[in-house]
This record gives sequence, C-alpha cells and structure tokens, in this order.
Amino acid sequence: MISSCSAFGFLFERLPWLTGWQTSKYFDLNDAQEARIEEVAEGAKQWLVTEGFPALIADLELAQQAWNEDPSAARVSKLFGVLEVHTDKALGVLAPTLAPAMMLLEESNLTHFAQHMDEKKSDWFESLASEEEKEDRRVERLERWFGDLNDDQVSIVRDHVSLVPNELAIRRGNTDHWVGSLIYHIQQNDQYAVQLWIASPSVWWTTEYAELRELNRMQITLVLQNLVPTLSPKQQKRASDEVADWVETLEDVVSS
Repeated sequence: MISSCSAFGFLFERLPWLTGWQTSKYFDLNDAQEARIEEVAEGAKQWLVTEGFPALIADLELAQQAWNEDPSAARVSKLFGVLEVHTDKALGVLAPTLAPAMMLLEESNLTHFAQHMDEKKSDWFESLASEEEKEDRRVERLERWFGDLNDDQVSIVRDHVSLVPNELAIRRGNTDHWVGSLIYHIQQNDQYAVQLWIASPSVWWTTEYAELRELNRMQITLVLQNLVPTLSPKQQKRASDEVADWVETLEDVVSS
C-alpha cells in the first residue's frame, strides 16, 4: 500500500509489459515478438488515455479532497485502495490481448525470464535482511509521502513494524512460484491460465505469502492509525501535494 509513491509506479509496477523494449528486458524478445507486444501495448495505452487515466484522475481528486477535509488514517487507506482498484482494472483490460502474445514465447525466452527474475530478487528483498532494515525501508517510504518524520514519529513506525519469521524465504518462494506458474502454463499452451496470471496475480500467490501480506497490511494499518494523528499541517499538505502531482502528471499524459 505505502509503496505506491510515484505517479506511475503504483500502476506500472504491475504492468511491466507496456512496451516491447520493456518486455524484452524480461524475455529477450526477437524482432517479431517485440513487434507483436508493441501492438498490444498501443491498445493498452489507448485505453489508459481515453478511459483508465481519466477515471483514475477523478477518483484521485475525490481522495485528495477527502484528505484535505479530514486527514485521517482511513483517508490514506482509501487513497491507496483507489490505486489498487484502478491497477486491477487495467490488468483486466490488458490480459485478454497480452495473453495471446505471450503464448508466442519460446523456451529461450522463458529461460531468460526465469534468470532475470532470479537476479532481481536480491534487489527487491534487500530490506528484509534484518528487522532494522525493514523498519528503515518503511520510514523511507512514509517520508516520501509525508516528508521528513521527527524522532517521535520514526519511533511510532519502528514500534509497529517487525520482520515476520521466514519473511525473506516466503517472499523468495512466492516469486519462484509465480514465475514458475507462468512458464508452466505457457509450456502447456494454456492461454486461459496465462490470461488469469496477468489479470489476477494473487491467484498464483502461495498460501504463506498471502498470509504474510495480510500481516504486513495489518502492520501498516497500525502505523497509520498511530502516525497520522501526529502529522503537522506541513506534513498533511505534503501528502495532498503528492496526490496533486500525480493528477497533474496523468493529465499531461491524457492531453498529450
């Protein structure tokens, strides 16, 4: 929830195949495959510009107004809920056209994908090496949203963030399972399962990861419930300005 801190990050971190060159980083595509993905990407971009982003802008403006009127933890949770809903909708729109293109991937592409994802795990989960590093990462993400936190506010975050037993192993295992699911279903020529993999990533989560994710969401909720009442007017405005920046960036894309 709190990791959604940039105008496009909250949407595109789960849409990594927006262009052929981005997809090639994951799958090492040949020219024909990249051209096919570009066709899919153009359709997705058109939907985002004409429908997806305008709807998101409207909901962000409502969320910003609600925060300005009542800067509460519930308002923060609602804002990031809006981002999740719109991300899920975008994935659902993309999946039916992307899945057929992904069925064209060959064994060499899938091998490259598995190797790429394995290499990235160290970067993605480096904050889970210790409880202190996880706390530092949470503070960093909150400060991107609210600005600098004072010592008491940092203590609030640290008091409500903890490293879950085996968290690093669970996250690594879930990534391996998620990657393996895609590879398996492409090899089985199961386009429906691949479409589901794109549209509903949670279907392929391990049970352990789903439980871990819920525990972490509970930690974040407790942090917000205790932190938000302590925010200064300047910190409250910082959060509002962040949403305004998202809206402005999205409006620039829509009007370009």
